[in-house]
Amino acid sequence: MRACGLYTGGLKANRDFAECVVAWGDNVAEELKTILFDPQTAGGLLIAAAAEESEKLRHELDEPA
Repeated sequence: MRACGLYTGGLKANRDFAECVVAWGDNVAEELKTILFDPQTAGGLLIAAAAEESEKLRHELDEPA
């Protein structure tokens, strides 16, 4: 992928379209960002959280809006 300079066709379009609504943590590597926008991997990804935050996130998602 990126280390070799190769990208899938939809990667740039996905990133251009969606990056404006993504909140990155301070320690997210550029390689991980690339993987998350790759059309081969991004389709099923709805949300991600660190393991230590998962219970808090689950509780917040269960709360009515």
